[in-house]
Amino acid sequence: MHTENGNVDTLEYRGSYRMERDGREVTSAEDSPVNLAEEHLTLGGGFGKAHVISYRNIAGIEAGDYRVHMDLNTGESVVFSHLGRGYEGFTRDLNARRNGLIVRDYLMYERAVEAGLRADYVLEEGGSGSQGSGEVILYETALVLATDGEGVTRIPYGLISDIRSGDYTLTVEEESGTRVTLSGMGRAHHHFVSTLSETLDSLAARTARELDEMMPTLGPEVIGRLTPHLRDGRAAARSDLEALSPGIWDAFTRRMEELGCLGYYEFLRSLSGTDAAYLGTKRGLLGDDVTGHYVWFMIPFVGRAPRPGNALAMEVAGEEGGRATYFFRLASRGEYPEIPEDELSGVVDDAAREINRCMMSINFRREPIYLPGERLREPRYAHYAAAVAALPSLGHLREMFIGRVIHRSEDGWRRDVSDLLNFNIGTRDDSARWRREAEIEGEPQ
Repeated sequence: MHTENGNVDTLEYRGSYRMERDGREVTSAEDSPVNLAEEHLTLGGGFGKAHVISYRNIAGIEAGDYRVHMDLNTGESVVFSHLGRGYEGFTRDLNARRNGLIVRDYLMYERAVEAGLRADYVLEEGGSGSQGSGEVILYETALVLATDGEGVTRIPYGLISDIRSGDYTLTVEEESGTRVTLSGMGRAHHHFVSTLSETLDSLAARTARELDEMMPTLGPEVIGRLTPHLRDGRAAARSDLEALSPGIWDAFTRRMEELGCLGYYEFLRSLSGTDAAYLGTKRGLLGDDVTGHYVWFMIPFVGRAPRPGNALAMEVAGEEGGRATYFFRLASRGEYPEIPEDELSGVVDDAAREINRCMMSINFRREPIYLPGERLREPRYAHYAAAVAALPSLGHLREMFIGRVIHRSEDGWRRDVSDLLNFNIGTRDDSARWRREAEIEGEPQ
């Protein structure tokens, strides 16, 4: 509940708790106040011995037999008991407060279309599975499952490969293989399925409108075939786009020129020595019209030393604020020279799809990708540190990240791009990151 000044009310409970670390008791109390604030909970210890635990520090929550067990990322565990009639409310509110903070950290305050629906779930993700209960939330660009105890799973609509509904169950599958099956929504099931369908239709219609504005001569039939390839930030290969209809790529290059990024595209392409490219388009970073329309593209570099290779450049144009070009590795620096020439195109396609998927899963936020680890320990970046720890997609992007080149001036940008590409082929250390010399010396970024 929010108060009139915008703050969230603190929820007050009473119960006993015991905190342990490495099997040893750290602290405990009986009949103590346990208060749930917006971003942390407070354990009353009496006589100035209170403890504060951030919800970001919670690794998992288990409830059963009128006890709530909470594991922390820092190694401690806390068991709550003797909560009396407040047991169910405390369990519900603790999960809700934790999940609410995770959603804010990961989704950057994206508007919810439908929230508050409880469901049972079976989640298959990354070769493992889990099941339980939680809240299902439909945002403007993603379906979110906020579970009781396990955290949050986000499935961008643009990455959904299949939806099946029947017998009061709904299965949503992502291209990467993540699959969630929802049930137990009762009478709300049909409303939820209908709202999800309408939201997906609205997203597709918005993409179609954007494409029609850029290429009004293509007509609705071609736009209809093009839309699934570019839905809400999906990137499509240049060869696939040109196969759909002649002139599509020329229309996109005209749009790049309008946005002021065609020169960057042509310079990167000249260094790459290939016509291969990937392109995406999106309206707003948060699924709304606030940040406007932008186009983004990726250019692969597949040369062998001394030519630029083992890199994928990503450029975004049309958004508010400053711009930079981001570079990612295609493969391990030790393995890349051993990849046969006839396998490189497959490596490029796999890397482009994976980077595209990861960028969509973090809603195209770039700051948590390039910030060094020491910066993530600063209090103002605590939400990024939590996201890095919990989101495999963000961790993968940080692992593959080479560096970014800021658009200070066109000549300076070109020099820095060449310097970065030379740096990348000059080291076998996968953890090495390129940084402009002035930035290393402390120049503001």
